Amino acid sequence: MRVDIVIAFWGNWHRRVFLEACLPSLLSPRNLPALAARFPTRVVLYTTSRDMAEANAVPALGALRSVAAVEFVPIDRRDLSDPLSAHARFWHLELDRAVGDDIVVLIPPDTVYSDGSLERLAQLLEAGKRCIFVPTLLRVVDTTFMPALREEFQRDGIIAVPAATLVTLAMRHLHPWSAAQVKDSPYFTRHPEMVLWPVKGVGLLGHCLATHPFAVAPRLFPVENLKVRKFVDRVAQVHAVTDSEEMFAASIAPLQNDFDWFSVPRRADPVMVGRWWTEFYSVANDQVATEPFLIRFAQPASGRLTRATGAARTFVNRARAAREAYEVWRIALQLGCFQAAGVIAAALSTGILWRVLATASPRD
Repeated sequence: MRVDIVIAFWGNWHRRVFLEACLPSLLSPRNLPALAARFPTRVVLYTTSRDMAEANAVPALGALRSVAAVEFVPIDRRDLSDPLSAHARFWHLELDRAVGDDIVVLIPPDTVYSDGSLERLAQLLEAGKRCIFVPTLLRVVDTTFMPALREEFQRDGIIAVPAATLVTLAMRHLHPWSAAQVKDSPYFTRHPEMVLWPVKGVGLLGHCLATHPFAVAPRLFPVENLKVRKFVDRVAQVHAVTDSEEMFAASIAPLQNDFDWFSVPRRADPVMVGRWWTEFYSVANDQVATEPFLIRFAQPASGRLTRATGAARTFVNRARAAREAYEVWRIALQLGCFQAAGVIAAALSTGILWRVLATASPRD
């Protein structure tokens, strides 16, 4: 089994962030070196010839070649007008190239990983896991986070940051979008990939509603549109990280990124979240959303965590019910069952659906 790490980057900003933050964090002792010591590892760089020439002049790339095989895939003639779509295409090209039980690791170029993240990946692969999700991530502001990261932690071209320390740093430089994912935010995001609940003195508890696999054997777990469609007969080979001490990443972004997602006053509403969720549903996403995860800088007290977990579970269960009700409502309209559609709409808008759920499931 081989591990292929695929990273796509182009343009001055992404190249700089990859070379100055992402790559140095991957080179920390308990990341790429620990993974490559256990498995044959290749790093595949999808980038332009100009960006690759700039990267080759940086010592970190030489350090990378001393740890793992490096392959350059030129993208000069590719359509890069839509960066998100282009990025997804490059990831899928690598997913399609995998053979047997080869593992493909999907790493954005603008992420910094805690020291030990890839060592933990190696441990999971050794334990037989072949589809791994890592929802423990926060977005940070580039102009403040990057200088602090380099000043406090860069040594000899390597950035090695323990998970709890990186969580603390990420919270100091938190991007407004991550703040807008907090359930009680007055500017709750209209794109709720995850929903977060603060836990005083500990960090954040969350549920991830939509994500892509961090590492996957695509011949065993077929991936379509970056979604794992099914794994009913391979559940034992699936792992979702539930504690940032396992693996944690800070996603770096300009302050203005996705501003329209949280620029309008909005409260978290299970119906709104459920309707959004229908567009990102997959069996894998539903499974990952079931388990809460903890992004922490300290050990939690059990009582405080229990209260947050209960509130989070109730909200996510309501959002899931709203998602299913919305799908039934849509089908009822298509079939011309307008009275049934009206009853469903009324149950959602008045909150009757939640009372029915509470009767059916006392814990909620």
